[in-house]
Amino acid sequence: MMLTTQEIILEYVCPLLGCIFANMMFAAPYKAVREALAKGTLGSLNPTPWAAMTGNCSGWIAYSYLIKNQFLFWANAPGLLLSVWLNMSAVKLQYCDNLHKLAKTNLLLALEKKEIYLRQSMNGIGTTSSSRGDGGPHESFDDNKDTVEAQQQSEVI
Repeated sequence: MMLTTQEIILEYVCPLLGCIFANMMFAAPYKAVREALAKGTLGSLNPTPWAAMTGNCSGWIAYSYLIKNQFLFWANAPGLLLSVWLNMSAVKLQYCDNLHKLAKTNLLLALEKKEIYLRQSMNGIGTTSSSRGDGGPHESFDDNKDTVEAQQQSEVI
């Protein structure tokens, strides 16, 4: 039995074009994510559609098994793999962004603490110990350390 031109177009050409276009669509964010990975920050990329892409491709793959349609499977299988990679990249970049922010905050706190210590040392504070507890010039830095840390924590919050 020979297939007609219409059957060939409808049963093979159009589904094959659908596979190609679907995979091109799923691959669209690839370059932007590679650039973001190179920079180490998510920047203005919105990873929310990638989660939807994972669910979409999973659903269509399950349906392709039920109806035994290879074109439907191959239109979505690469998209599922790519969406998993996109989501894992987004998690990595989001974690890196938060890690960098935390590191900057900790560095600033450490520098401020060092600056306060140096200022107190230059003003003669911290050279001798006093039992007066009035915070005067003879009070040691160790006596003021808890107060300074509490002030820094309240400024951060």
